[in-house]
Amino acid sequence: MPPVGSQAERGLNAVFNQRTKATRAFAGTDEEPVADGVWVVRGGVPSRWVNAYLIEDEDGVVVFDAGVRTMAPAIAAAAGRHGGLRRVVLGNAHPDHRGGAPALRAEVLCHADERQDAEGDGGQHYFDYSELPFPASKEAGGWR
Repeated sequence: MPPVGSQAERGLNAVFNQRTKATRAFAGTDEEPVADGVWVVRGGVPSRWVNAYLIEDEDGVVVFDAGVRTMAPAIAAAAGRHGGLRRVVLGNAHPDHRGGAPALRAEVLCHADERQDAEGDGGQHYFDYSELPFPASKEAGGWR
């Protein structure tokens, strides 16, 4: 470890603090009420753009969309505060909708046409990223 108070220690602390902030952004937030018996847990990067919804049920909560994988602990904790998680319903099988589902250890429901992707790669096989120019940005001619 670098000496206490040194430039190296300050640099190490800065890196650690940035890593902690990034981990929290991926992990999700506490639930926020959005309607009677409905809460949202936000997570993902950038700017918490992935949502998972907890919907009050007669015997606990149903989660609509399970967010990204790293959101599972926040979703499970929020569900526990509202009677426990009973099932997960997926709007589609993309990774930002089903990522946390395996870690939630609950029954997962989805449309039959989405099952293969929900149990597989979440539709990643549809994308050929090699077709994008590098870097893939509007300025570089990408994202047309």
